[in-house]
Amino acid sequence: MPLIQDVPMITVYRSGIINLNGEATRLMHDTHLQVDLLPPVNARASWQLDRRAGACCNLLKGGRNGSHLRFSAPYRAAELFREQPASVTRIIFRITPHQQYLDLYTLAAELPVSNQPAALQQKPRRKAA
Repeated sequence: MPLIQDVPMITVYRSGIINLNGEATRLMHDTHLQVDLLPPVNARASWQLDRRAGACCNLLKGGRNGSHLRFSAPYRAAELFREQPASVTRIIFRITPHQQYLDLYTLAAELPVSNQPAALQQKPRRKAA
């Protein structure tokens, strides 16, 4: 049985497929179906989900029962995964509404997920003080 999330989240796969969970799907209005991921403009900024009219990708119904939205953006996924090791197959983001713009969402709390079993993943080493 899948874990039910009550927080809007998206999962970006290395292949470029981007899935929205149920809460994120509910945030999306249906006045237009355009969407895109925007990379950070500087080191302190975050990735953003762009829902402004005219964005280059289209939201599609997906999932087992067609109740969740998804889209494909392989060029953005390639940029996002550029600094990730090859073992990372997906990254999960929490979506928060942008503080200034109605159709922008900030992607936060990224969680890289590896396809390796947990026992084989290397733990981060602490630096000596």
